[in-house]
Amino acid sequence: MISKMNSMAAVGLAAALSLAPSISANAATFTYSSSLSGQNEVPPNASTATGLVTGALSGDPTNWQFSYDVSFDGLSAELILAHIHLAAPDPANPNLPATQRTGPVVHDLNNAPVNQGVTSGMFSGVWTSVDVMQAGMVDPATVYQSFLAGQYYFNLHSDTPEFAAPGEIRGQIEFEQAAAVPEPMTGAAMLAAGAIAVATTRQKQRSAP
Repeated sequence: MISKMNSMAAVGLAAALSLAPSISANAATFTYSSSLSGQNEVPPNASTATGLVTGALSGDPTNWQFSYDVSFDGLSAELILAHIHLAAPDPANPNLPATQRTGPVVHDLNNAPVNQGVTSGMFSGVWTSVDVMQAGMVDPATVYQSFLAGQYYFNLHSDTPEFAAPGEIRGQIEFEQAAAVPEPMTGAAMLAAGAIAVATTRQKQRSAP
């Protein structure tokens, strides 16, 4: 069901690609620390599971890498999906903050122990501008600016009826150097960022043995 939803979202997101703005910035490293909890989900849930993600976005808009170290504990059932999602704009409520929005998957977390029967664990991964470029749909700067604008969030899904689709624990990606964050992207540009990452995931699936 989740894969079908992502495919449907990609169709709408791709239409916004031509509207994505160009940006410029100097090379930098932005660090972050995100707590994962059921209260961060939309809507909030009563899960007692917890998690923490730390890492950094390093480089510049055309050549960057986003690293993450994830720990989680006490999921209600085994981990079945682990993603970064785009907090997509809501046309009906354009002033809704990113922490209260949901959206499509933009990156499957590397090395996540999904479908291995675990409810607690640790893993690390990296998402890069090269991954975005290999999809061939939009400049990596679009994704870079979405990061700095706080439009992405981590989401861990467990194999339970209530948590499989929406996720059990979530955490927004918000960088510590708030003064360096540019003005938020337009809704069209954020949608474009989601489209490129959906395409990246599809390409990886096609190339997998």
